Amino acid sequence: MPRTYVPKLKKYTAKDLEEAINLVKQGKLGVREAARQFRIDKSKLSRSLNNKNKSKQGRKQALSVDQEADLTQKITVMAKWGFAVSKEEIKRVVQTYVNENNLKTVFNNGKPGDDWFRTFCKRNGLSQKKMEQLEKCRRTATSDPFIIYSFYDKLGETIKKLGLQDKPSHIFNLDETSFNLDPGRVKGVQR
Repeated sequence: MPRTYVPKLKKYTAKDLEEAINLVKQGKLGVREAARQFRIDKSKLSRSLNNKNKSKQGRKQALSVDQEADLTQKITVMAKWGFAVSKEEIKRVVQTYVNENNLKTVFNNGKPGDDWFRTFCKRNGLSQKKMEQLEKCRRTATSDPFIIYSFYDKLGETIKKLGLQDKPSHIFNLDETSFNLDPGRVKGVQR
């Protein structure tokens, strides 16, 4: 479907359609006359009379509603914690998920495009915001001493649980990785 597609506006209401169907079923009007009188497309009226095409129209979603809801929930939590993910990161996560689960999609190499991302955000109420706005959330979260002490307590427990006390080479700091530290250059996805 082209990106500039604009659906035709209906010139009738659901009540008009129901009334036209009733008149045709009673034999008072033919399909053509009812369609003209109520300004309903003749093929739409005919399909409604025969109970055809009651299913949702269009291409099937690449990911199920549950899969998209799960992904949306994870994106929302990460943004709330101050670590919003970018559009490209979401597309890579979906690509990995599709490839690892051998899902049949229309994506090239399993990676969704910008059109899929745009409609995914629209379906799930997500939007892209500059990361600078998320920095305020991070500062607020890290200024509370209870959060900071809780973080280090959990970090210490995790290090002990994994047996990494004497293995500093197995612990990576953010400064030692290739994370983008300029929040103004990337947009994060959040609700």
